[in-house]
Amino acid sequence: MAIAKIKFILSQPDYEGIVDIAGYGINYWARAAAIDNTGPDGAYKSYTVRDGYGKDKVKVKITRAGMERAIVNLLTDQKLHNRIMNPIYQLVLRGEGSDVDAEVGDAIIQQAMFGEVIYG
Repeated sequence: MAIAKIKFILSQPDYEGIVDIAGYGINYWARAAAIDNTGPDGAYKSYTVRDGYGKDKVKVKITRAGMERAIVNLLTDQKLHNRIMNPIYQLVLRGEGSDVDAEVGDAIIQQAMFGEVIYG
């Protein structure tokens, strides 16, 4: 068995872009979402999302590091359709996040919150 380590650093612009676009994709299950950009540079520090439909009403603050872990987990698990996986491959392997749309952002946010994609 071969084991490979993945070193992935999500850029601040890609983090902010995913947070922005994910807001359009999570609205069918999330009750609320808020961006914390209290830093002096105005950069997004975290993204807090509340699950509106799950029995436990989960609330999670997603940092850039948390989103990085979620993206790597999606890449290594490879459980989702190629429609979702291809932009994730591009993001991790080429540092190119322009193909991440609301549906992909939704999967990333769910992975960061729940450890898996549970809706849609």
